[in-house]
Amino acid sequence: MSSSKADEPLHGEWNIGGFRTRWMQWGSGRPDLVGIHGFAASPRTWHRIAPMVIGKGKSLLSVGLPYHNGEDPLTQPDLDLMHYTEALTATFRAMGVQHVPVMAHSFGCRILIAAAVHDPDLFPKLIMTAPGGFQPKEDWLFSVFRRQPFLFFLRREQLMKRGLLRLAPDIREEKLLLMGKVFEKLSLSYPGISPRAAGLLPLLKLYPGQTSLIMGSDDPMVPASYAPRIAAYFNNAATYTVSGGGHVPMLREPEAYFHILEQILGW
Repeated sequence: MSSSKADEPLHGEWNIGGFRTRWMQWGSGRPDLVGIHGFAASPRTWHRIAPMVIGKGKSLLSVGLPYHNGEDPLTQPDLDLMHYTEALTATFRAMGVQHVPVMAHSFGCRILIAAAVHDPDLFPKLIMTAPGGFQPKEDWLFSVFRRQPFLFFLRREQLMKRGLLRLAPDIREEKLLLMGKVFEKLSLSYPGISPRAAGLLPLLKLYPGQTSLIMGSDDPMVPASYAPRIAAYFNNAATYTVSGGGHVPMLREPEAYFHILEQILGW
């Protein structure tokens, strides 16, 4: 565990079952909230709301997904939901995290729902932002890009950057190359990274905890209009919308996003 400055988060990593999981924590003591980032991102995903969490006297732990931050070699044969779920639950138990609300973004929501179905007592409250894994078009996209000539597109840097900018205009250009590499790896791992193909979506009705969906009003990737269909998979789901939040409302509109968190968490 280390921190280079007093006002920076604690940070470190766990090596569990062959997976290297990085983490950051803002605030001290047992975390009151856990965050899981999305596709090709890092634990810093939640850094804009972290000061607000601390301002409430709370602590935020952000857990990284293996193979998404550009530092780990993409050598794992299959980045499937089973491997991710095992890594996440093992990390939570190793860090003593239990019965804490968990928020996830985009691709991270795939991992969160798989883990919640596997061990619902460990995940009592789900907060999903722009949740991935529910729209049939996502599976279609991964299934298409595992084939030639689409792998050719992903392996040609300039073509790939232009295409991904259309899908994710919020992403900085320097992140696009990493996105292309991770997208290629995940596409080659399809259908292992699909909740639909794994039969998880019907099982979500059995999840006993509270689920909240936070959508960006202008998200081009997971449209806010799709929220009712996602909510229908759960017995107890509430939907919130961040005006102008795009695909990353916690970064584009952190105050509005945190206000929703306060409502959900009763802070």
